[in-house]
Amino acid sequence: MQRLQSETDLVPIFKEAMASLAASVTLATSLDEDGEPVGFAASTVISVSMDPPLLLVCQDKSARTHPIFSTCSEFAINLLNEEQRDLAVHFSTPGAKRFAETGFIAGRGGVPVHPDALARVHCGRERTIDAGDHTILLGRVREVDTCDGRPLIYQERGFHRIERVPKVTSDRTKSLRRQPGESVVG
Repeated sequence: MQRLQSETDLVPIFKEAMASLAASVTLATSLDEDGEPVGFAASTVISVSMDPPLLLVCQDKSARTHPIFSTCSEFAINLLNEEQRDLAVHFSTPGAKRFAETGFIAGRGGVPVHPDALARVHCGRERTIDAGDHTILLGRVREVDTCDGRPLIYQERGFHRIERVPKVTSDRTKSLRRQPGESVVG
């Protein structure tokens, strides 16, 4: 194991380590001051609280849409399904007309949502938090719609599908399972 001396040395190794972290691919969407749709691809979306229901999404401060998302009152998170790789690539392409012929529809308050996304989570902005070269956008969940399917995953700088791992049952795991009403004493 190598001991690092400075943050400058740490950055490339940290980036490499974070590339190993699998994340669902989402599209954050909102409206600009003229009512035009805006959005960005995000892999850092996290459920924060159930009471009240809160989530966070992170955005690079250098992103073209950063000024809009850091001040918007409403936004949506669209959790892409495994068949929406092309949409994710399109949204990640600089200069692309992100909403041209991509199937988005107007959701709550006109905020664009994709009807084929696994989940469409509409949020009101609670606050923004400065976090280094990113901004954390904290949203209060106002509405959620879901569909069946499996998520599109981003890991090791590429898109992936999830393969379910079969359950393994052995006598040992069966003995560890509790029956309804059975308590465990430590």
